[in-house]
Amino acid sequence: MKYYIEEMDIVLAGAIALVVVLAFMLTVIVTLIVMSHRVREVSREIYRIEKQVGDYIDDLAQSEGEKMELEQQAHQDVVISSVLQEMFP
Repeated sequence: MKYYIEEMDIVLAGAIALVVVLAFMLTVIVTLIVMSHRVREVSREIYRIEKQVGDYIDDLAQSEGEKMELEQQAHQDVVISSVLQEMFP
């Protein structure tokens, strides 16, 4: 029993190989597009969170600054009051 490869078999094998390669390439391209879209979404979410954290830190720093100013003012009032009490008993 001898097997002969006919030209048609070679063409068919080449066509099948080409279809398999094209299907793989299409799968890779679609995967890259989907991943790119997801990365963009994640990037937007990270930016939004960074902005919220930055705003929170700014608010916290501002409230701490106001708190320190009030404490300094209270301390100055106590010092002035004690000095005045000593000067004018």
